[in-house]
Amino acid sequence: MGLAEKQTYSYRERDEEKRRLFIQELQSYKPENIVYVDESGIDNRDDYGYGWNEIGKRFHDFKSGKRSLRVSMVSSLCQGSLIATLTFEGSCNRQLFEKWLAEMLGSSLKPGQTVIIDKMRLFLSRKRFHSCWQKRHVKFDIYRPTHQI
Repeated sequence: MGLAEKQTYSYRERDEEKRRLFIQELQSYKPENIVYVDESGIDNRDDYGYGWNEIGKRFHDFKSGKRSLRVSMVSSLCQGSLIATLTFEGSCNRQLFEKWLAEMLGSSLKPGQTVIIDKMRLFLSRKRFHSCWQKRHVKFDIYRPTHQI
């Protein structure tokens, strides 16, 4: 029985020059000073849109159209260790994210660290937080999906 190979996706919109510059900038930081932040969520109707089956045979499945539960997580990662992880029911919004950033992540950061936030510009009031974090000598670097590696 032969199986078809899994497809891997990349973003059409990505900008190779911006990605190269971003990687070059990252290499200028010490690894212990880079803190990545991301948010994710899943609800009870999420599924993987692909399945494995014998070549030439379609894979059939059903999924619910009703959503009754969403679980989300926001966390940070530094040198392979999770920092300030928060898991909660519902979706992440600006108020929740800013509270997590100030209360949970803020107490975990050290002077000289750079926080890299992926795609979360909707949640971050740049002026408000830059002034707050400059006092702690922490830098924020917000980048767009075109920089994704």
